[in-house]
Amino acid sequence: MAIDEIRVDEVVVGERLRPLSEATVAEIAASMQRLGQLQPISIHQPDDTPYLVAGHHRLAAAKLLGWAKIKATVLPADMAADDIKLAEIDENLARAELSPAQRSAHMEARRAIFERINGPAKANSARAANKTMGRGDVTANLAATFVQDTASTTGQSERGIRRDIQRARAIPQIADLAGTSLDTGAELDALAKLPAERQAALIERAKAGEQVSAKGGGQNAGQPTIGGPYSAEFKKKVLAAALAYGEARQASYMSYKLLQGKGQKAAVDAAANNAKRALWALESVLEGEDDEDDAAEPSAVQ
Repeated sequence: MAIDEIRVDEVVVGERLRPLSEATVAEIAASMQRLGQLQPISIHQPDDTPYLVAGHHRLAAAKLLGWAKIKATVLPADMAADDIKLAEIDENLARAELSPAQRSAHMEARRAIFERINGPAKANSARAANKTMGRGDVTANLAATFVQDTASTTGQSERGIRRDIQRARAIPQIADLAGTSLDTGAELDALAKLPAERQAALIERAKAGEQVSAKGGGQNAGQPTIGGPYSAEFKKKVLAAALAYGEARQASYMSYKLLQGKGQKAAVDAAANNAKRALWALESVLEGEDDEDDAAEPSAVQ
């Protein structure tokens, strides 16, 4: 596929599965200013108008820097809508710093598209043939194929893919939890076990900004929690250390961004974003959660 230079102000951005993060835009802009654009965005141009497929944060960073043009991979004009959406999802899963809730929402969206392309019409006819010939269940085969295809395409582990799909199927509103107090692996797993009505009530409170928890059936909503066999005093000390760590990162990031001339708001947003990642990682470790993806601290990449 060809790589062209496209005018930044001509690229049309439609509805996105992942919302734009000003903090991530500021980080990527700093990288692009220092190193140039390392990765092209992807566009679909069925007519004279270029539509963004992947690279929303890079495009926003180029706008922040005042660039007139940006490098873009031009996808085939006749590319199917499902394949275009898959391109966006796969780039986010392979490259983006997604939270646990965002990653599960992306996985479920990918699963729906994959099954739409590869079934159920094909699965229904294959199921009848397999039954006649005594073969295995085609639905299970399709699920296994999805996991293998996703792992190969995005670099995610098969175990992590299954876990993310399980969370998304158990929590229909999982996309709404991004950035809330329920957006950790342990909280999502606890939420998935709750009845639908209890789930919905906690989700609404979390979306409103309350520090709720699904652990213990959600009865301790509003109280900060750290699981594991730790004393109350130890938990208090660890939370204090985590907050201090976040504040230290905030101060260093603010200084760096201000020196880069990106403005105070971008500096504060970037710092807060990094402090939140630090707390996510620390809570996962203290919960003893066997979830390497949630515990890892991501960094913005172009």
